[in-house]
Amino acid sequence: YRLYVSLFKGLKNCTIEDVRFENVQFEISKSGRELAIYFTPLANKAENATIKNVTINGTVNVTIKLSENKTFEIVDRLIYLADNESIFEECFANIENITEI
Repeated sequence: YRLYVSLFKGLKNCTIEDVRFENVQFEISKSGRELAIYFTPLANKAENATIKNVTINGTVNVTIKLSENKTFEIVDRLIYLADNESIFEECFANIENITEI
């Protein structure tokens, strides 16, 4: 089971510019046998998106109770997957990770 966590599921044919997200709190609590969680603050996927001067500050609090095969990954960028047409300029994320496994 894979879980992708972000503010937006996907960005397509859009522009996000001059936005600052402050004190954003992500709460993730899961249990089970197998789980992979991939966290990116802004979006899971971008297609033909323009993202300029965007900052996200906040925390991600993750509680995972699994018997086996657990993965939690904070991807060091705002978006997990982006196509070649997407543009990123002056974008930053400062996310404090609080993980309990």
